[in-house]
Amino acid sequence: MEQQKKDPDWKLFLGACSSAVAAAAVRTNDGIRNIIHSCKVSIGSSLGMAVDNAANMPSFSPTIALKLLADIPGEAASRNDVTKSDIDSSLQITTNPILDILHASLNGYINGGGEQQDVLLCSTLSALAKWAEANTDISLSRLLDSNILERLVALLSSQLQQRQWSNATHAEDAITKSASALMACIDNPSPPGSLSRKTAVASLLASIPSMEFLLSPLAAAKSQQWDNATIALSNLASAFAREEIDEIATCRLPGCSDLVELLLELQAHELHSVAVPVLEVWINLQDVEVGDRHPTMAAPLYQQLTEVIMKRVAYPPTFRSWEEELDLEATEFDEMRRLSTDVLVGAYFILRSGYLECLANVVMGDSDWEIAESALFCMCAVGREACARVKSVKNVTGSGRNSPVAADGDATSM
Repeated sequence: MEQQKKDPDWKLFLGACSSAVAAAAVRTNDGIRNIIHSCKVSIGSSLGMAVDNAANMPSFSPTIALKLLADIPGEAASRNDVTKSDIDSSLQITTNPILDILHASLNGYINGGGEQQDVLLCSTLSALAKWAEANTDISLSRLLDSNILERLVALLSSQLQQRQWSNATHAEDAITKSASALMACIDNPSPPGSLSRKTAVASLLASIPSMEFLLSPLAAAKSQQWDNATIALSNLASAFAREEIDEIATCRLPGCSDLVELLLELQAHELHSVAVPVLEVWINLQDVEVGDRHPTMAAPLYQQLTEVIMKRVAYPPTFRSWEEELDLEATEFDEMRRLSTDVLVGAYFILRSGYLECLANVVMGDSDWEIAESALFCMCAVGREACARVKSVKNVTGSGRNSPVAADGDATSM
Protein backbone atom coordinates (compact mmCIF):
# COMPACT_ATOMS: atom_id res chain seq x y z
CA MET A 1 0.00 0.00 0.00
CA GLU A 2 2.84 2.41 0.84
CA GLN A 3 4.38 1.81 -2.57
CA GLN A 4 0.99 2.35 -4.18
CA LYS A 5 0.68 5.75 -2.46
CA LYS A 6 3.89 6.91 -4.13
CA ASP A 7 2.72 5.87 -7.59
CA PRO A 8 1.94 8.98 -9.73
CA ASP A 9 -1.13 7.35 -11.27
CA TRP A 10 -2.47 6.49 -7.82
CA LYS A 11 -2.01 10.10 -6.71
CA LEU A 12 -3.86 11.32 -9.79
CA PHE A 13 -6.69 8.89 -9.10
CA LEU A 14 -7.01 10.00 -5.47
CA GLY A 15 -6.89 13.64 -6.55
CA ALA A 16 -9.71 13.09 -9.03
CA CYS A 17 -11.80 11.29 -6.41
CA SER A 18 -11.22 14.07 -3.89
CA SER A 19 -12.24 16.73 -6.40
CA ALA A 20 -15.40 14.78 -7.24
CA VAL A 21 -16.40 14.43 -3.58
CA ALA A 22 -15.68 18.13 -2.93
CA ALA A 23 -17.69 19.11 -6.03
CA ALA A 24 -20.67 17.09 -4.78
CA ALA A 25 -20.36 18.50 -1.26
CA VAL A 26 -20.49 22.16 -2.32
CA ARG A 27 -23.66 21.47 -4.33
CA THR A 28 -25.55 19.77 -1.49
CA ASN A 29 -27.42 21.35 1.40
CA ASP A 30 -25.04 21.45 4.37
CA GLY A 31 -22.59 19.49 2.20
CA ILE A 32 -19.63 21.73 3.08
CA ARG A 33 -20.42 21.58 6.78
CA ASN A 34 -20.80 17.78 6.69
CA ILE A 35 -17.63 17.12 4.74
CA ILE A 36 -15.69 19.41 7.08
CA HIS A 37 -16.99 17.50 10.08
CA SER A 38 -16.06 14.19 8.45
CA CYS A 39 -12.57 15.50 7.86
CA LYS A 40 -12.39 16.66 11.47
CA VAL A 41 -13.31 13.15 12.62
CA SER A 42 -10.71 11.63 10.29
CA ILE A 43 -7.87 13.95 11.32
CA GLY A 44 -8.87 13.86 14.98
CA SER A 45 -8.89 10.06 15.11
CA SER A 46 -5.46 9.90 13.49
CA LEU A 47 -4.16 12.20 16.23
CA GLY A 48 -5.93 10.35 19.04
CA MET A 49 -8.36 13.24 19.68
CA ALA A 50 -11.95 12.84 20.80
CA VAL A 51 -14.38 14.47 18.37
CA ASP A 52 -18.03 15.21 19.18
CA ASN A 53 -20.74 13.65 16.99
CA ALA A 54 -18.28 11.26 15.37
CA ALA A 55 -20.71 8.33 15.20
CA ASN A 56 -21.96 7.32 11.75
CA MET A 57 -19.68 9.85 10.05
CA PRO A 58 -17.61 8.61 7.08
CA SER A 59 -13.93 8.50 7.90
CA PHE A 60 -10.97 9.06 5.57
CA SER A 61 -7.23 8.82 5.93
CA PRO A 62 -5.73 12.18 7.08
CA THR A 63 -4.14 12.51 3.63
CA ILE A 64 -7.52 12.31 1.90
CA ALA A 65 -9.18 14.48 4.55
CA LEU A 66 -6.69 17.30 4.04
CA LYS A 67 -6.95 16.98 0.25
CA LEU A 68 -10.74 17.29 0.53
CA LEU A 69 -10.42 20.38 2.71
CA ALA A 70 -8.05 21.96 0.21
CA ASP A 71 -10.39 21.21 -2.71
CA ILE A 72 -13.57 22.69 -1.22
CA PRO A 73 -12.80 26.42 -1.78
CA GLY A 74 -11.90 25.89 -5.44
CA GLU A 75 -14.94 23.73 -6.11
CA ALA A 76 -17.20 26.27 -4.40
CA ALA A 77 -15.76 29.09 -6.50
CA SER A 78 -16.31 27.11 -9.71
CA ARG A 79 -20.09 27.10 -9.28
CA ASN A 80 -21.97 29.19 -11.83
CA ASP A 81 -25.46 28.37 -10.61
CA VAL A 82 -25.28 30.67 -7.56
CA THR A 83 -24.05 34.18 -6.92
CA LYS A 84 -20.61 35.00 -5.59
CA SER A 85 -22.27 36.36 -2.46
CA ASP A 86 -23.88 32.97 -1.84
CA ILE A 87 -20.55 31.22 -2.38
CA ASP A 88 -18.81 33.57 0.04
CA SER A 89 -21.52 32.99 2.64
CA SER A 90 -21.29 29.21 2.31
CA LEU A 91 -17.57 29.39 3.08
CA GLN A 92 -17.73 32.03 5.78
CA ILE A 93 -20.25 30.17 7.94
CA THR A 94 -17.66 27.38 8.27
CA THR A 95 -14.76 29.65 9.29
CA ASN A 96 -14.63 28.50 12.91
CA PRO A 97 -14.77 24.75 12.26
CA ILE A 98 -12.21 24.92 9.45
CA LEU A 99 -9.80 26.89 11.62
CA ASP A 100 -10.34 24.42 14.48
CA ILE A 101 -9.42 21.49 12.23
CA LEU A 102 -6.39 23.17 10.72
CA HIS A 103 -5.14 24.24 14.14
CA ALA A 104 -5.44 20.67 15.41
CA SER A 105 -3.67 19.38 12.31
CA LEU A 106 -0.82 21.89 12.63
CA ASN A 107 -0.38 20.99 16.29
CA GLY A 108 -0.34 17.30 15.47
CA TYR A 109 2.15 17.37 12.63
CA ILE A 110 4.39 20.37 13.29
CA ASN A 111 6.97 18.54 15.38
CA GLY A 112 7.81 16.02 12.67
CA GLY A 113 8.57 12.35 12.99
CA GLY A 114 9.06 11.14 9.44
CA GLU A 115 8.09 11.77 5.85
CA GLN A 116 4.39 11.10 6.41
CA GLN A 117 4.29 13.78 9.11
CA ASP A 118 6.03 16.20 6.76
CA VAL A 119 3.56 15.47 3.96
CA LEU A 120 0.58 16.00 6.27
CA LEU A 121 2.03 19.24 7.62
CA CYS A 122 2.50 20.62 4.10
CA SER A 123 -1.00 19.45 3.16
CA THR A 124 -2.39 21.32 6.17
CA LEU A 125 -0.58 24.50 5.13
CA SER A 126 -1.85 24.12 1.57
CA ALA A 127 -5.44 23.79 2.80
CA LEU A 128 -5.02 26.87 5.02
CA ALA A 129 -3.67 28.93 2.12
CA LYS A 130 -6.54 27.96 -0.17
CA TRP A 131 -9.18 28.70 2.45
CA ALA A 132 -7.60 32.07 3.27
CA GLU A 133 -7.50 33.01 -0.40
CA ALA A 134 -11.20 32.13 -0.82
CA ASN A 135 -12.62 33.21 2.56
CA THR A 136 -12.00 36.82 3.57
CA ASP A 137 -13.08 36.02 7.13
CA ILE A 138 -9.79 34.20 7.65
CA SER A 139 -7.80 37.31 8.49
CA LEU A 140 -4.72 38.03 10.59
CA SER A 141 -7.03 38.65 13.55
CA ARG A 142 -8.64 35.23 13.18
CA LEU A 143 -5.25 33.56 12.94
CA LEU A 144 -4.26 35.14 16.22
CA ASP A 145 -7.52 34.24 17.95
CA SER A 146 -7.33 30.63 16.73
CA ASN A 147 -3.68 30.24 17.84
CA ILE A 148 -2.64 29.37 14.29
CA LEU A 149 -0.49 32.49 13.94
CA GLU A 150 2.08 31.30 16.47
CA ARG A 151 2.44 28.03 14.54
CA LEU A 152 3.06 29.84 11.25
CA VAL A 153 5.61 32.10 12.93
CA ALA A 154 7.36 29.01 14.30
CA LEU A 155 7.63 27.57 10.79
CA LEU A 156 8.95 30.88 9.47
CA SER A 157 11.53 31.53 12.19
CA SER A 158 14.68 30.03 13.68
CA GLN A 159 12.55 27.17 15.05
CA LEU A 160 12.36 25.86 11.48
CA GLN A 161 16.01 24.86 11.73
CA GLN A 162 15.36 22.84 14.89
CA ARG A 163 12.80 20.60 13.23
CA GLN A 164 14.01 17.35 11.72
CA TRP A 165 12.82 17.14 8.10
CA SER A 166 12.74 13.91 6.16
CA ASN A 167 14.12 15.71 3.11
CA ALA A 168 14.87 19.20 1.82
CA THR A 169 11.87 19.24 -0.52
CA HIS A 170 9.42 19.18 2.38
CA ALA A 171 11.35 21.89 4.23
CA GLU A 172 11.15 24.20 1.21
CA ASP A 173 7.50 23.31 0.68
CA ALA A 174 6.69 24.17 4.30
CA ILE A 175 8.33 27.59 3.99
CA THR A 176 6.58 28.33 0.71
CA LYS A 177 3.13 27.27 1.88
CA SER A 178 3.44 28.89 5.32
CA ALA A 179 4.39 32.18 3.67
CA SER A 180 1.55 31.90 1.13
CA ALA A 181 -1.02 31.15 3.83
CA LEU A 182 0.11 34.02 6.05
CA MET A 183 0.19 36.45 3.13
CA ALA A 184 -3.39 35.57 2.17
CA CYS A 185 -4.52 36.23 5.74
CA ILE A 186 -2.66 39.55 5.87
CA ASP A 187 -4.41 40.64 2.67
CA ASN A 188 -7.84 39.81 4.16
CA PRO A 189 -9.37 42.75 6.05
CA SER A 190 -9.87 42.67 9.79
CA PRO A 191 -12.74 44.63 11.40
CA PRO A 192 -11.94 48.38 11.55
CA GLY A 193 -9.93 49.21 14.63
CA SER A 194 -9.44 45.52 15.40
CA LEU A 195 -7.35 45.13 18.55
CA SER A 196 -6.51 41.56 17.52
CA ARG A 197 -4.96 42.75 14.25
CA LYS A 198 -2.90 45.40 16.04
CA THR A 199 -1.71 42.76 18.49
CA ALA A 200 -0.91 40.36 15.64
CA VAL A 201 1.03 43.03 13.73
CA ALA A 202 3.04 43.94 16.83
CA SER A 203 3.73 40.25 17.47
CA LEU A 204 4.92 39.61 13.91
CA LEU A 205 7.22 42.63 13.96
CA ALA A 206 8.67 41.74 17.36
CA SER A 207 9.32 38.18 16.13
CA ILE A 208 11.76 39.44 13.49
CA PRO A 209 14.55 40.38 15.94
CA SER A 210 13.54 37.95 18.70
CA MET A 211 12.89 34.77 16.68
CA GLU A 212 14.45 35.65 13.33
CA PHE A 213 10.99 35.54 11.78
CA LEU A 214 11.46 35.71 7.97
CA LEU A 215 15.22 36.14 8.43
CA SER A 216 16.04 32.52 9.26
CA PRO A 217 13.99 30.88 6.48
CA LEU A 218 15.32 33.40 3.98
CA ALA A 219 18.88 32.52 4.95
CA ALA A 220 18.05 28.82 4.59
CA ALA A 221 16.35 29.39 1.24
CA LYS A 222 19.30 31.34 -0.11
CA SER A 223 21.87 28.80 1.08
CA GLN A 224 19.87 25.90 -0.39
CA GLN A 225 18.90 27.85 -3.54
CA TRP A 226 15.19 27.35 -2.86
CA ASP A 227 13.88 29.89 -5.34
CA ASN A 228 10.18 29.21 -4.70
CA ALA A 229 10.61 29.70 -0.97
CA THR A 230 12.60 32.91 -1.50
CA ILE A 231 9.90 34.30 -3.79
CA ALA A 232 7.16 33.39 -1.29
CA LEU A 233 9.06 35.10 1.54
CA SER A 234 9.54 38.24 -0.56
CA ASN A 235 5.82 38.30 -1.37
CA LEU A 236 4.97 37.88 2.31
CA ALA A 237 7.37 40.54 3.60
CA SER A 238 6.25 42.97 0.90
CA ALA A 239 2.53 42.35 1.53
CA PHE A 240 3.00 42.79 5.27
CA ALA A 241 4.90 46.06 4.80
CA ARG A 242 2.37 47.41 2.28
CA GLU A 243 -0.61 46.68 4.51
CA GLU A 244 1.02 48.15 7.61
CA ILE A 245 3.06 50.91 5.99
CA ASP A 246 1.64 53.67 8.22
CA GLU A 247 2.81 51.83 11.33
CA ILE A 248 6.14 50.75 9.88
CA ALA A 249 6.94 54.29 8.69
CA THR A 250 6.89 55.52 12.30
CA CYS A 251 9.24 52.77 13.55
CA ARG A 252 7.44 52.91 16.90
CA LEU A 253 7.23 49.13 17.27
CA PRO A 254 10.20 46.81 17.75
CA GLY A 255 11.04 45.06 14.51
CA CYS A 256 10.07 47.85 12.09
CA SER A 257 13.66 48.76 11.22
CA ASP A 258 14.53 45.05 10.95
CA LEU A 259 11.75 44.59 8.39
CA VAL A 260 13.00 47.56 6.37
CA GLU A 261 16.53 46.12 6.33
CA LEU A 262 15.10 42.80 5.16
CA LEU A 263 13.20 44.56 2.37
CA LEU A 264 16.37 46.29 1.21
CA GLU A 265 18.08 42.88 1.08
CA LEU A 266 15.21 41.46 -0.97
CA GLN A 267 15.25 44.50 -3.24
CA ALA A 268 18.86 43.72 -4.11
CA HIS A 269 18.15 40.05 -4.85
CA GLU A 270 19.15 38.83 -8.29
CA LEU A 271 15.87 36.98 -8.91
CA HIS A 272 13.37 39.18 -10.73
CA SER A 273 10.36 37.69 -8.91
CA VAL A 274 12.01 38.40 -5.56
CA ALA A 275 12.98 42.02 -6.20
CA VAL A 276 9.87 43.27 -8.02
CA PRO A 277 7.26 42.89 -5.19
CA VAL A 278 9.36 45.08 -2.89
CA LEU A 279 9.13 48.08 -5.22
CA GLU A 280 5.47 48.55 -4.33
CA VAL A 281 6.42 48.98 -0.67
CA TRP A 282 8.46 52.09 -1.47
CA ILE A 283 5.62 53.40 -3.67
CA ASN A 284 3.18 53.01 -0.76
CA LEU A 285 5.64 54.72 1.58
CA GLN A 286 5.45 57.84 -0.59
CA ASP A 287 1.84 58.24 0.55
CA VAL A 288 3.00 58.75 4.13
CA GLU A 289 3.91 62.37 4.86
CA VAL A 290 7.61 62.79 5.61
CA GLY A 291 6.71 64.60 8.82
CA ASP A 292 4.78 61.54 10.01
CA ARG A 293 7.72 59.18 9.48
CA HIS A 294 10.62 58.28 11.70
CA PRO A 295 13.67 60.31 10.58
CA THR A 296 15.42 57.14 9.34
CA MET A 297 12.53 56.51 6.95
CA ALA A 298 13.29 59.65 4.97
CA ALA A 299 16.72 60.65 3.63
CA PRO A 300 18.79 57.84 5.24
CA LEU A 301 16.49 55.16 3.81
CA TYR A 302 16.32 56.70 0.36
CA GLN A 303 20.08 57.13 0.20
CA GLN A 304 20.42 53.38 0.74
CA LEU A 305 17.55 52.59 -1.58
CA THR A 306 19.00 54.65 -4.43
CA GLU A 307 22.29 52.77 -4.20
CA VAL A 308 20.52 49.40 -3.99
CA ILE A 309 18.37 50.09 -7.06
CA MET A 310 21.31 51.52 -9.00
CA LYS A 311 23.22 48.26 -8.51
CA ARG A 312 20.13 46.11 -9.04
CA VAL A 313 19.24 47.59 -12.45
CA ALA A 314 22.82 47.50 -13.77
CA TYR A 315 23.85 45.24 -16.62
CA PRO A 316 25.65 42.05 -15.51
CA PRO A 317 29.47 42.38 -15.41
CA THR A 318 29.75 39.77 -18.14
CA PHE A 319 27.21 41.43 -20.45
CA ARG A 320 28.21 41.79 -24.09
CA SER A 321 24.92 41.61 -25.99
CA TRP A 322 21.43 40.22 -25.47
CA GLU A 323 22.14 37.57 -28.08
CA GLU A 324 25.01 36.26 -25.94
CA GLU A 325 23.41 36.83 -22.51
CA LEU A 326 22.27 33.59 -20.87
CA ASP A 327 21.62 34.53 -17.23
CA LEU A 328 19.30 37.52 -17.66
CA GLU A 329 16.13 37.97 -19.71
CA ALA A 330 15.90 41.25 -21.61
CA THR A 331 12.19 41.54 -20.76
CA GLU A 332 12.90 41.21 -17.02
CA PHE A 333 15.74 43.73 -17.24
CA ASP A 334 13.55 46.27 -19.02
CA GLU A 335 10.63 45.69 -16.64
CA MET A 336 12.81 46.16 -13.57
CA ARG A 337 14.08 49.48 -14.89
CA ARG A 338 10.59 50.62 -15.84
CA LEU A 339 9.08 49.70 -12.46
CA SER A 340 11.97 51.29 -10.57
CA THR A 341 11.43 54.70 -12.13
CA ASP A 342 8.61 55.81 -9.82
CA VAL A 343 10.66 54.78 -6.78
CA LEU A 344 13.66 56.74 -8.05
CA VAL A 345 11.51 59.82 -8.59
CA GLY A 346 10.32 59.49 -4.99
CA ALA A 347 13.93 59.23 -3.87
CA TYR A 348 14.82 62.39 -5.78
CA PHE A 349 12.07 64.39 -4.10
CA ILE A 350 13.41 63.30 -0.70
CA LEU A 351 17.12 63.74 -1.41
CA ARG A 352 16.93 66.60 -3.95
CA SER A 353 20.42 67.60 -5.10
CA GLY A 354 21.92 64.90 -2.89
CA TYR A 355 20.38 62.31 -5.21
CA LEU A 356 22.15 63.71 -8.28
CA GLU A 357 25.41 64.34 -6.43
CA CYS A 358 25.56 60.72 -5.27
CA LEU A 359 25.01 59.39 -8.79
CA ALA A 360 27.35 61.95 -10.38
CA ASN A 361 30.12 60.80 -8.06
CA VAL A 362 29.59 57.24 -9.29
CA VAL A 363 29.74 58.33 -12.93
CA MET A 364 32.88 60.42 -12.43
CA GLY A 365 34.55 57.81 -10.26
CA ASP A 366 36.38 54.66 -11.29
CA SER A 367 33.32 52.40 -11.31
CA ASP A 368 32.94 49.63 -13.88
CA TRP A 369 31.07 50.64 -17.01
CA GLU A 370 27.86 48.81 -16.07
CA ILE A 371 27.61 50.66 -12.72
CA ALA A 372 28.36 54.01 -14.35
CA GLU A 373 25.72 53.34 -17.01
CA SER A 374 23.21 52.39 -14.31
CA ALA A 375 23.95 55.63 -12.44
CA LEU A 376 23.29 57.56 -15.63
CA PHE A 377 20.01 55.69 -16.05
CA CYS A 378 18.99 56.65 -12.50
CA MET A 379 19.80 60.28 -13.26
CA CYS A 380 17.81 60.21 -16.49
CA ALA A 381 14.86 58.60 -14.67
CA VAL A 382 14.34 61.86 -12.74
CA GLY A 383 15.35 64.18 -15.59
CA ARG A 384 11.94 65.80 -15.98
CA GLU A 385 11.57 66.42 -12.24
CA ALA A 386 15.12 67.75 -11.91
CA CYS A 387 14.67 70.17 -14.83
CA ALA A 388 11.40 71.39 -13.36
CA ARG A 389 13.19 71.96 -10.06
CA VAL A 390 15.89 74.06 -11.73
CA LYS A 391 13.32 76.14 -13.62
CA SER A 392 11.40 76.77 -10.41
CA VAL A 393 14.29 78.89 -9.17
CA LYS A 394 13.22 81.63 -11.55
CA ASN A 395 9.81 81.74 -9.94
CA VAL A 396 10.99 81.86 -6.35
CA THR A 397 9.73 84.85 -4.41
CA GLY A 398 10.78 86.17 -1.05
CA SER A 399 14.47 86.05 -0.34
CA GLY A 400 15.43 85.03 -3.88
CA ARG A 401 18.65 83.09 -4.32
CA ASN A 402 19.08 82.76 -0.58
CA SER A 403 15.87 80.73 -0.22
CA PRO A 404 16.02 76.94 0.27
CA VAL A 405 14.30 76.36 -3.07
CA ALA A 406 16.81 78.52 -4.92
CA ALA A 407 19.76 76.90 -3.18
CA ASP A 408 18.50 73.46 -4.05
CA GLY A 409 17.87 74.51 -7.61
CA ASP A 410 21.38 75.83 -7.97
CA ALA A 411 22.83 72.63 -6.58
CA THR A 412 20.71 70.57 -8.95
CA SER A 413 21.81 72.60 -11.98
CA MET A 414 25.44 72.10 -11.08
